[in-house]
Amino acid sequence: MLKVESFYPALTLNPIFYNHIQILSSTQKIMIPESNNIVTQMRKNAAAIFYKGSEAVEAGAAVKRYCKIEGSRLFIGSRIYNLSGFKNLFVVGAGKASAPMGAAIEDLLGKRITNGLINVKYGHMANLTRIRLREAGHPVPDENGQDGAAAILDIVKSAGKDDLVLCLFSGGGSALLPLPCHNLALKDKQDNLMLDA
Repeated sequence: MLKVESFYPALTLNPIFYNHIQILSSTQKIMIPESNNIVTQMRKNAAAIFYKGSEAVEAGAAVKRYCKIEGSRLFIGSRIYNLSGFKNLFVVGAGKASAPMGAAIEDLLGKRITNGLINVKYGHMANLTRIRLREAGHPVPDENGQDGAAAILDIVKSAGKDDLVLCLFSGGGSALLPLPCHNLALKDKQDNLMLDA
């Protein structure tokens, strides 16, 4: 018998499967005879659903769903930006998924991007031409992250009232953009994070 946990699309979509599935308990466990052709189809369906779900939450795909360009107009969700009204377009960000987000924005905006920098976790790179990627430490921040955060701040500070700054952040951004202020040092943040470990 094949044990399937917490996965019921066939139950709601195909009532024919009711005769082949025995619900065991409220923990959402079901038993299905492995020799049944229905199992093969259910496996195919489960794989297709998994891959479609993975595509739907992939960061670059999400950016492309919410950002569109029509002529000189950039649509981000319900907001519209007339790019011809801006002198410069900067892209900054940080996060474990920000490299594919940057790639999606580059695909969309190309040479319209004046400058960009995104801090990413080591090994989370992408091939970009207009936006620079800087690898940095995660979950414990490091000097690369601090240097990148300072460079990102410089880009943002250089933006004027006629410039547009797009910010791409994903999970991990707080570790990848360490820029301690006042009397704090990077080591203070590192030590604080090590206390939680």
